[in-house]
Amino acid sequence: AFRNVLPSGVSESFSCNYIDDITLELRPTGCPAISAADLPYTDNFDSYTSSTTAKTGVQPDCWTLAKQDVTMTDEYKPMVYYGSSSAHSGNYALLLNKRGIYAMPYFDGSVKNLQLSMYLRQSQTKYQLQVGVMTSLSNPSSFVTVATFNNSGTDYVHRTVDFSSYTGSGHYIAFRNVLPSGQTGDFSCNYIDDLTLSVNTPSCTLHVADLPYTDNFDSYTSSTTAKTGVEPPCWTLAKQDVTMTDEYKPMVYYGSSSAHSGNYSLLLNKRGIYAMPYFDGTVRNLQLSMYLRQSQTKYQLQVGVMTSLTNASSFVTVATFNNSGTGYVHRTVDFSSYTGSGHYIAFRNVLPSGQTGDYSCNYIDDLRLETRCSIYPDELPFTDNFDSYTTSTTAKTGVQPDCWTLAKQDVTMTDEYKPMIYYGSSTAYSGNYSLILNKRGIYAMPRYTGNVNSLQLSFYLRQTQTKYQLQVGVMSSLSDASTFVPVATFDNGSNTSSSVLRTVNFSSYTGSGHYIAFRNTLASGQTGDYSCNYIDNLNLRTASKGDKSDDGYGMEATAHSLTLYPNPTTGILTVEADEEVVRVDVYDYTGRNVATFQGQTTLDLSRLATGLYTLRVTLPERIEVRRVVKQ
Repeated sequence: AFRNVLPSGVSESFSCNYIDDITLELRPTGCPAISAADLPYTDNFDSYTSSTTAKTGVQPDCWTLAKQDVTMTDEYKPMVYYGSSSAHSGNYALLLNKRGIYAMPYFDGSVKNLQLSMYLRQSQTKYQLQVGVMTSLSNPSSFVTVATFNNSGTDYVHRTVDFSSYTGSGHYIAFRNVLPSGQTGDFSCNYIDDLTLSVNTPSCTLHVADLPYTDNFDSYTSSTTAKTGVEPPCWTLAKQDVTMTDEYKPMVYYGSSSAHSGNYSLLLNKRGIYAMPYFDGTVRNLQLSMYLRQSQTKYQLQVGVMTSLTNASSFVTVATFNNSGTGYVHRTVDFSSYTGSGHYIAFRNVLPSGQTGDYSCNYIDDLRLETRCSIYPDELPFTDNFDSYTTSTTAKTGVQPDCWTLAKQDVTMTDEYKPMIYYGSSTAYSGNYSLILNKRGIYAMPRYTGNVNSLQLSFYLRQTQTKYQLQVGVMSSLSDASTFVPVATFDNGSNTSSSVLRTVNFSSYTGSGHYIAFRNTLASGQTGDYSCNYIDNLNLRTASKGDKSDDGYGMEATAHSLTLYPNPTTGILTVEADEEVVRVDVYDYTGRNVATFQGQTTLDLSRLATGLYTLRVTLPERIEVRRVVKQ
């Protein structure tokens, strides 16, 4: 900036300066840092050269080749690359060739406050790029990975890196050119274009990947005034049924007697609608739990979903609560019945029918939003061999399969005897793990949202003593054991050493239950608190015409063989089936298809990140679903 002034002591309204031939250039002492005040820092790499040679040899200003994992000649060092087909915009992109680390200029602020976005192209699916931070350009071991990208395709993909998880003291954002685990060679090739480095602004969006979302409302204020006036971030007062002054708007409320835990809770005052932040996934896949206090019995709370925060009529009620008491009560909302397209979970403060007044008062604490536990008809077959939940080699692992519930204990169970994943190849039909049901009680599968009597369940059952017995039935309520209706009873007879295939057809079930459950019992006339059943290779599917239940005396359905190994896997997974494998689709935990294999039985999963994946295996006349752990 230029300031036009007069010398001290001169009083005049006028100053006049002529400037010509301005030159702005880098300090001769070296490269200036990227200043936090200058953000956003952007680069499309089009300004460094006018060369029409693909390999221009030109590097962007002040970037550094911090490490060469393999020797690079000038031809393969990082450079600005010419070629409109290799650029996302303009004619140039940044090309990172071979394996090594390439660092941006020094950033003079806190890296964890930053977000980087870019367009990334990988001309072969085996190429991989890590983005991280270095404390020293001369020490490659100081590189800390923050994000890893493999596009699974050759087109440009928009990529974003949030550095908030970085806990080090580095100031150099850097790119490591690597190959996925299991791949060999000295070459990886990544094109970067339209790079932006900006301040990471907190987002008012709940992402599927961030679940479970929890809040006890204790972190927003240290005020000891009951009505703090503080609202949780990104929540919205979407409607006021009655006028609310600031004193009565939703707020974080101080008072240990009004909180379930800690000193704070969320207070919804008067009548209106208060909405949570936008959720970027499918709401029907969610379950919300909370502790609710209503200081008068006439107060009522509805939980529902909105499509628009500016349109109160878009509120669709999913559950209504009236505690009929003034203490905290644990409440749960399953959104599986919601059929709309809304993304805002909201709370409506109301009065019961017949009550009048402008006032309702609800305290909410220890809120938790997570993926709900339901099986949908379009997700069948639901299969589980119980091998994906743990890598423990201890027989009694203590791990339960996702979303299963111990609905009743006929006898008291310590943790050692509760249902769990059991390690032991001799007790598993396939793999090393099975589900063990110990002692006498009822253990329920996740809720099935469709008509249970249209289903058939098959599984392998092992009973280590002849007196052990297993009933399979249906429950309408997990909190009411008397709703259990047996459909089939199994006793392997004298077979105590091997698993037997068992099949249950639910067509005879006439109730309204949605929970398929297992009752661990003893044979008639037997006494004791103990029964022990091992279950493996469970398969829940829609029953076909002619499907029958196994009555325990040899009427067993034909088993289809499908085995995936090794599981867990570090990369290569083999699919072994008794018929042709038409197609295998791989889905990550969000339900996104991350890989497809046509007619292959040897699957290379090495490029995938570590985690749990679902494989949908298409065979000529059926589809099997399996879970696989990628290490």
